[in-house]
Amino acid sequence: MILLLGCTTLHTVDGAKTLDVKQVQIGAAGSIQGRQNAASVATGIPVAQGELALRVGVAENVDVGTRLYIGGLYADMRYRFAQPGRWHLAVAPGVGGLMLPIPAFPAGTLDVRSPLRATRDLSEHWDLNLGVTPMARRQLGAFDTYLGANVGLEAHWPRFYIGAGGDWLVQPAYGYKPAWVVGMSLGFRSR
Repeated sequence: MILLLGCTTLHTVDGAKTLDVKQVQIGAAGSIQGRQNAASVATGIPVAQGELALRVGVAENVDVGTRLYIGGLYADMRYRFAQPGRWHLAVAPGVGGLMLPIPAFPAGTLDVRSPLRATRDLSEHWDLNLGVTPMARRQLGAFDTYLGANVGLEAHWPRFYIGAGGDWLVQPAYGYKPAWVVGMSLGFRSR
């Protein structure tokens, strides 16, 4: 797959379940994005994106993570605040953005996000991930607001996971036609 300059996804990599203290997760993700970035909006052609992710459990129900994606970086802190029955609920505020200037965004972008995530245990090895993400982005000298939603399915074992999902968001900067992302992730967790 040829990777073109694009933007990161909202949830493709993580659900609401936090890592255990000192547990480490390393992963990779790839996605196809439509109307998610300047190249896709200008050409009408979906573009590919790739990212590498690292997460570490730092306290009970708290982990921190970072994603390095083509052209940018994102970091967040995930806090699981409830676990009613087979559900896990978390918030994951973070900051990041496009760090490499491109002609459409010569000063890059800065994102501030505050996703609310829910994960439902479907079985011992399957989870359903859902989320809503309010976001503010500084680009082209002004702030714009976004609202995104996602759905994903993850298969996991003690040391390995693979997931697939989709994100949809409304970007007033590009009009109210929804942007979309579909992608897959996989990775490894320490014990």
